[in-house]
Amino acid sequence: AYRYSDYDSGVTTDTYKVGLGYAPIEALRLRGSYSRAVRAPNVIERFSAQGFNLFDMDEDPCGVAMTATLAQCVATGVPAGQYGTAAIDSPAGQYNYLGGGDPDLTPEEADTFTLGFVARPDFLPRFDISVDYFSIEITNLISTVGAQNSINACYDQNLAAACARIQRNANGQLWVGTGNVIDLNTNVGGLKTAGVDINSNYRIDLEDMGIGTGNYGSLGFNFTGTYLEEL
Repeated sequence: AYRYSDYDSGVTTDTYKVGLGYAPIEALRLRGSYSRAVRAPNVIERFSAQGFNLFDMDEDPCGVAMTATLAQCVATGVPAGQYGTAAIDSPAGQYNYLGGGDPDLTPEEADTFTLGFVARPDFLPRFDISVDYFSIEITNLISTVGAQNSINACYDQNLAAACARIQRNANGQLWVGTGNVIDLNTNVGGLKTAGVDINSNYRIDLEDMGIGTGNYGSLGFNFTGTYLEEL
């Protein structure tokens, strides 16, 4: 299967799938597939209004705790004289972040691999079971980094991109006026998961169990479960 998509926003995508099924005997079918899927950003993700919101943080790394260095704090907009002072910390433990849409989002892409079987054994009539292994990896996932994550990545790991999202006011604060951490919708690294899906069914007539004769109906049993290997 193949699909070419051309969106009015100027984005083009290619998606495709290859699958194979093989039944060596009537009671067993083997199956596997590989697919490339995409999801273009929707209107809300791209164009929702941007505005300030609040996030919780026990203390500013540039405040009284001084868990960040003077050089780091000055580089992100804290005046040297304000470093380590209580004015940097919010009394309520709440700080501003800028949330909302981003018109420059690009489509998510997912690679999905599955391999499994369906069995209907002859020795157990009215029973069937399917077991499928799956592995899914999404790149360019549309999400948010998280304001706290940006602060940690900046002051703990010195990541320039994270530091650029920290927008302090003239006094070096993130909780007063224009001070904020930018946390708009964006294409983050991705998401990966793998595991095994199991689905089984069994039906037995009550008459076969020695309960009455004739049309007494049947009992049905079902098990559906997933073993999550990683997320």
